[in-house]
Amino acid sequence: MSQRQHKRRLVGAGLAATLAFTGLSVGVGPVFADSTAYAATGEGRLKGKFVVDHHNETRLGIMADAGDSSGSLVARVGSYSSARDAAGIYTFPKPGTTDVIRNEAGLCAVSGTPMKLATCNGSPEQLWNLTTAGILTSREGRGVQGYGFPGTDHSVMYAASNAPVPTSQLDLRDMTLEHPGFTALVESTDLPSRSAVLKGSANPGASVVINGTHEVRADSQGTWSFKVTGLKLGANQVFVEHYEGGTLTDSATVEVSLKAAEITASIDFAGDVFQSATVSGTAHPGATVEIWRAGTKVTTTTAHAVTGRFSTALRAPGAGGTQVYTVSQVVGGETAPGAIEVLGEYGSAVSIDTPANGQVHPGGPVTFQGRGVPGGSVQLQEKGKPGSVGSATVLSNGMWTIQVANVVKHNVTYVAEQTGRGANVTTATVELNPGITDEVLDVLTPAEGAELPEGTVTFTGKANPGATIELLSSHTGGVLGSTTARADGTWTATTNRALTAGQYVVTVKNGGLQVLRAFTVKAPVVLPLTVTAPAQNATLDAGKITFTGTATPHIRVELRSNVTSSLLGVATADANGNWSADITKNLGPDFYSIRVVAGTQNVDRQFTVQEKQTEGFLNVSSPAQNAVVDPGVVTFAGSANAGAAIELRSNVTGALLGSATANANGDWTADTNRALGTARYVIVVTNGTIRVERSFEVGEQPLQRPLSVSSPAQNATLTSGTVTFTGRAADNARVELRSNVTGSLLGVGTADASGNWSATITRTLAPDFYSVQVVSDGQRIDRQFTVKEKPAEGHLDVLTPAENGVVSPGPVTFTGTATPGAKVELRSNVTGILLGEGLANASGNWSATTFQQLGVAHYVILVKSGGLQIDRSFQVL
Repeated sequence: MSQRQHKRRLVGAGLAATLAFTGLSVGVGPVFADSTAYAATGEGRLKGKFVVDHHNETRLGIMADAGDSSGSLVARVGSYSSARDAAGIYTFPKPGTTDVIRNEAGLCAVSGTPMKLATCNGSPEQLWNLTTAGILTSREGRGVQGYGFPGTDHSVMYAASNAPVPTSQLDLRDMTLEHPGFTALVESTDLPSRSAVLKGSANPGASVVINGTHEVRADSQGTWSFKVTGLKLGANQVFVEHYEGGTLTDSATVEVSLKAAEITASIDFAGDVFQSATVSGTAHPGATVEIWRAGTKVTTTTAHAVTGRFSTALRAPGAGGTQVYTVSQVVGGETAPGAIEVLGEYGSAVSIDTPANGQVHPGGPVTFQGRGVPGGSVQLQEKGKPGSVGSATVLSNGMWTIQVANVVKHNVTYVAEQTGRGANVTTATVELNPGITDEVLDVLTPAEGAELPEGTVTFTGKANPGATIELLSSHTGGVLGSTTARADGTWTATTNRALTAGQYVVTVKNGGLQVLRAFTVKAPVVLPLTVTAPAQNATLDAGKITFTGTATPHIRVELRSNVTSSLLGVATADANGNWSADITKNLGPDFYSIRVVAGTQNVDRQFTVQEKQTEGFLNVSSPAQNAVVDPGVVTFAGSANAGAAIELRSNVTGALLGSATANANGDWTADTNRALGTARYVIVVTNGTIRVERSFEVGEQPLQRPLSVSSPAQNATLTSGTVTFTGRAADNARVELRSNVTGSLLGVGTADASGNWSATITRTLAPDFYSVQVVSDGQRIDRQFTVKEKPAEGHLDVLTPAENGVVSPGPVTFTGTATPGAKVELRSNVTGILLGEGLANASGNWSATTFQQLGVAHYVILVKSGGLQIDRSFQVL
């Protein structure tokens, strides 16, 4: 292609004033005596004959074209004139810069051994440095040298690392200065952004088009640059064109190389076979490393952002032998070239050598042997059954052995599973007795159509020895029980849950054999709960207390505290309904209220426990019962067993008021240890566990109005809440309400001038049986009553599921009727947690579904609405 050039003739005399040759005296390179120095003007490249100095005062004239088909450069060696005549015309870098050397055909000089001409691409081998003094060197820092004989045209040119001439002096005579011709080279690259900056020279104002899509204009100095983006990893060819006045005058192809760091990798195995293998190595910093096997990505990891190192566990292949993995890296979302292959030596997969597959075996012990990777862990199991029948470690010779004591004589398959190096799991199978099915199954109990009581059901029968017998729900397929047949073939299996009333069909299974067994579970006849002992309000001796009575046969009977509801004893009614239950702890003297519970029935029983009567006796002769005595110290007298310790105690606080010891004749006297004022007293006289209460009055005071209690009536039934007592007493007298058990003060009131009084218990009374003392001026009245819950208002009924009904597994929906607008809750009868809820509509109908699915089991769920509650029992099967 033609190229317009702007040239200027260099004239030595005209440049002399601008030269500075002081640097030549320090040995930077030889200078021709007749050469004219060049002062850089910054206008562009030089053009002229390619003549350089040579040894022995000769010159090299480098010819314009290659001397052979390989592109090798040749030169004439001789005098200046002969070298100049032979030399071709080339363009050279602007003095003081680095650039290409180009002939008129547009080819560039390439440093090497030998030098050659090649298509210009701006590669490092095509770049030359020309100083302002005319010193010419390659990028490797070597000069131009020729080998040949003076006067010949066959001297081959060299510019390589082994060249003995470090620099060459370019003859600058007759050189012309032109604006830069067209060049293109890579200035810099940026791998993360996939970009590169290209620069070069062009005629001032010329247009440079890159890849046919982007255009820049050369400046007044003839230079241009452009940032190319969207490059890929590896080699990129960028096509650059030079236009002047709309005419293409030159072009070049520039190779831009974006190289990621080379990837390295290796696979290592730990000594523990249960640990995964590790693949590690180096990659481009921050790159995503991908490990592939057989076209499937196995795992990924990220190389360290600075060092590029990576390491990750390798998922086992599940196959033995040498496994080939491909390791590649992704940089900035692009897979970099240069993926490598690494080998994982997983060793032998497991195999079973004996017994042979398909072997017929009569049953009994069998030795299993096979091969695997040394150190591997082998587990042997019977297919279709949980757990293993034996295990072994593969020996150094690659063999393993497992003894199985009792192999069945029908068709069975065994599976050997090996965990080898790198946690690599492989399996092998062997089938014995193919096609042989001598299984046996007989179900003896329960009989077909049997009627059974509620509870667990036991099945019995016969099968082949060692057979696995399963009880399955014919409705859901759920397992209800399992067992193994004994050596004689008999078997027994009990359901793993209690069966409530209903019709049942259970599948009994032995391998491929099964028997359906239908039977009915009947709800027990509910008999009324009775308590025959102790009698209501009985007085019993301290110690163990036994309750007896009758109830529904086989029902659980519980003894519970009527105050705390804690369990005090338990029993089960026999087949005739009789039951007997002991309270689990000895009861001391006190008043007790016990609730007897059987199912939904309960009976409350109150009784008093007193100290056991001991041998000995106690008589109190004075003061007489209800006697009137003088104020002051009161003397008690009586008889008891000789040596007996007699105590006088307050019947209210139990405080000691006096004591004495019976003499040898059994007589005793005891004075109160304080003076008694006018009042009515009840003093307890004791001899060990024997006690006598003596009531008397200390006189010399006007008679007071007797104490009376108007309400509550004796043995009244009240609703829970505060309880108020009323009655009559002495005018202005203090009236106290005290616990008949602990003596603690429960309430107080004062009679008015007419003797009327009112006193309220200071706490709310919960449902229970109570006994309260009313005390005023030495007078006391005991008042017993029962507190019950307030009747709940509203209405609640449960329609579905029916009581003791059977429903399918899953969420269970309850329906019924209640007070319109009332909230209905489903709660656990064990923990009380909320299981579901609904709202009655204007007609009173409601529906509520359990929040979670209910599995096969027996359930009792509490249906509550306000103070109303219904227990609903049902079976999920």
